[in-house]
Amino acid sequence: MHTNETVEHIDPKQKYVRLKSGREERYDYLISTLPVPLAYRILKDTPDVLTSDAQKLNAVSVLNINIGVDRPQVSDQHWIYFPEEEFIFSRVGFPKNFSKAAAPEGTSSMYIEITHRPEEKLDIEKAFVRSIADLEKCGILRKGDRIVTRHVIDIKFGYVVFDEHRQRRIQDLIEYLESRDIFTAGRYGRWDYYSMEDSILSGKAAAERVQAKMGSSR
Repeated sequence: MHTNETVEHIDPKQKYVRLKSGREERYDYLISTLPVPLAYRILKDTPDVLTSDAQKLNAVSVLNINIGVDRPQVSDQHWIYFPEEEFIFSRVGFPKNFSKAAAPEGTSSMYIEITHRPEEKLDIEKAFVRSIADLEKCGILRKGDRIVTRHVIDIKFGYVVFDEHRQRRIQDLIEYLESRDIFTAGRYGRWDYYSMEDSILSGKAAAERVQAKMGSSR
C-alpha cells in the first residue's frame, strides 16, 4: 500500500499506472475510485467522443473548513443544513457527536461546507472569517469562542450533478472502462450520489466483478 501518491497516467493497453513520483505499477485488473472526468483525462488510447463526454460531467465543489472549538458540545446535532442565502455555508456538522474520539475532552469538532462552482477560487481567509460570523449569527458559536485548530480542504468533486448529460452517458463511460479491465467504485468512480455504505458496497461489487472476470479468463 502506498499513500500520498498521485496517478499521472493509465495505459490500459500495456496495463500499467504511472505515478507522479515516477514509479510504475503493473496490473491485470484495475479498480478505480478516481472521479470519472479525471480518470478519462489520464487514460491513454481512448476514443475522443468518450473523453469529451467525460469532461462534460458536472459536479459541485466544496470548500471544507474543519475547526476545533475550545468548548464542549457546541451542538447536540450530527449535522445541520442551511439553505438560507444569508449564510455562507450549506451544511455544518459535528464529528464528536458521532464519536468522542473525534476531539479532546472539553472541546468540540466541526466541519463547515461551503459549496461553489469548480472554476471558482474562494478566498479561504475571507470564507473562514465569514463562516465564524455566520455561526455566531445562527447561535452555534458564541462570541469569545476560541478556535484552537483549523484544517481546510477544497474538494473539487464534491456533489455529482444529475443533469441530462450524466443520465444519458454515464453508463457508456463506465462500461467502456470495464471493457479495458478498469472497474469503478465509490461515489466518484461510479459518478453517483453514494453514502459511505453505498461506497463500501460498490467496492465489494467491483471486487466481485474482477473475480468473475478472472474466473471466465481461466
